[in-house]
Amino acid sequence: MGQFDLALQWVDEADLLAATLADRQAVDELLAGVTDDFSKHLLERYEAVDQMYEGVTFAMLERTDYFLKLGMIRMQMGNYDGAIVPLAQIENDHGSLGVRARELIAQIESNNISSQADVVEISLRRAGNQFVTAALLDGDVELQLLIDTGAATTMVDAKVLVAHGYDLRSKPQQLFVTANGVVEAPVLSFDTLSLSTATLSAITVGALPLAMSHGVDGLLGMNFLRHYNFRIDQDRAVLQLTRRR
Repeated sequence: MGQFDLALQWVDEADLLAATLADRQAVDELLAGVTDDFSKHLLERYEAVDQMYEGVTFAMLERTDYFLKLGMIRMQMGNYDGAIVPLAQIENDHGSLGVRARELIAQIESNNISSQADVVEISLRRAGNQFVTAALLDGDVELQLLIDTGAATTMVDAKVLVAHGYDLRSKPQQLFVTANGVVEAPVLSFDTLSLSTATLSAITVGALPLAMSHGVDGLLGMNFLRHYNFRIDQDRAVLQLTRRR
């Protein structure tokens, strides 16, 4: 009925009452169902999804997979400092979650924004009423990305990534809002994404079936742009990036 806060409260109470393995498995299924539905309901409100996952980690400390989910959604939004908090709490876990948390922390710690000048100007090309920039993924994959300030996460057409040798089958899945509705798609973490001399390390990219025209490979989202003060000079067709202090 859409009463997610109440549903999470009941799952928390059920967790406290769980006495057997079967009880705990039932709670796990209930929690997964509620949080998945909550995420879909709040898909365009990432702060609310963040708060929901954070609430689960506070209420159910033993559900370490939700610490990982919280860290990943914060990385997806480019909130690297915030992602460190839940990931650090599970990095010493001896299982696969700890391994993944340590990998993500290592990516975050290597994160930096670099450029040869305080202000970088990047030539753009027009695609209808929008603009496309050349980008370099992991130092050698050349992409044409449509600048989309409405996209929270940078996205690349899945076929383009597969063509460059990336295996999407084992990657974690996230929900994305597209022109065709809500879709679930793999999320990849890359070492770098560069626009000219402006480089961001440890960036998350969604691999979606975009099928875009004008030779466009994907969308440049706010998880890159939010690290800069940026402006599009439409008359000159130039993107101006200024490093945030």
